[in-house]
Amino acid sequence: MTKLIGEATWYVREEEIDDYLNAGAAHVVRGGTLVQNRNAALRDSRVAGLPCIQLDDDLKRIRNAAGQDISFFFAASLMLNRLRSSAYRLAGVAPTDNAYFSRREITNFGFIIASFMVELPDSMLWFDPDLKLKEDYDHTVAHLKTYGGVVRCDDILATFNHYTAPGGCKAYRTEEIEKESCAVLLQRHRGWLRPHGKRPHELSLVRPGRA
Repeated sequence: MTKLIGEATWYVREEEIDDYLNAGAAHVVRGGTLVQNRNAALRDSRVAGLPCIQLDDDLKRIRNAAGQDISFFFAASLMLNRLRSSAYRLAGVAPTDNAYFSRREITNFGFIIASFMVELPDSMLWFDPDLKLKEDYDHTVAHLKTYGGVVRCDDILATFNHYTAPGGCKAYRTEEIEKESCAVLLQRHRGWLRPHGKRPHELSLVRPGRA
């Protein structure tokens, strides 16, 4: 299992490097913004010809649909194996950790959050560095358009602190930036996205022709 996943590389801002090293990180890369770091990880994995497994550092727990805790290594291996058995290039988890919405193992048409994702090295897509928020929504739709689908593992429920803990996107997330990001994505992916019916500044994914 360890050989499959490999050693972790942490892509962090320069002012955070010492904190990660002091916390025991063995391999730290000087990075930039969140999206720049995501693209740097994709670049390095593609150069090495290896799958890129991205995991945000505020992970709290991972459970299966039955509510049982599972390890990161098990979850990542399962996602990678399912992805390699598909025709697609991107796998990951849903934006929610609510087991109520886990009604199947896999869906090939659904948002994948970059907080826990796997991308194969033959993918040609990148995150948009001009997007401050919802870059993973944009990335998902790009994969749907280019490769015809994704492998979202709805039976893997990952819980993160990024909605409550300081730092990360929360440090600069504002209502205005939320609106701007939604407007850009609605224009860019016209026919694939629509405003969410109940949650402001959120988007719903729709099949083309049904928006």
